[in-house]
Amino acid sequence: MTDLRSAYEETCDEELSQWDAQLVLLKSTADQADREVNMVCRKSIRTLQLKQEEARAKQIELKAAGSEVWEDLKAAMEKVRMELRTSFCHVAGRLGRNGKDL
Repeated sequence: MTDLRSAYEETCDEELSQWDAQLVLLKSTADQADREVNMVCRKSIRTLQLKQEEARAKQIELKAAGSEVWEDLKAAMEKVRMELRTSFCHVAGRLGRNGKDL
C-alpha cells in the first residue's frame, strides 16, 4: 500500500470520527431548540446519520479494494464526504450555528 493511499484512508477515518462528535453536538443543540426547529433538525440529523453510514461503508470498501479499483472508490468516497460536509453545514445553519463551531 502506498503512503498516499494510507494517508488518504487515515484522513477519512479521522473525518468520520469528527462527524461522530459533530452529530452528538447537533443532537444536543436540537434538543435545546424550540419544538418546530427540533423536529425539522431531527429529520435532517437522521439523514446525516444515514449518509455517515454510507461513508463508513465506502471507507470499508476503499480499504479492502485492490489498486485497480481504488481510484474509482476514492472518487465515490470524495463525493460522499462532500455531501456530508454540505449537509452538516446545512443542519448547523438551521440551528442558528456556524458550521465551523461544530
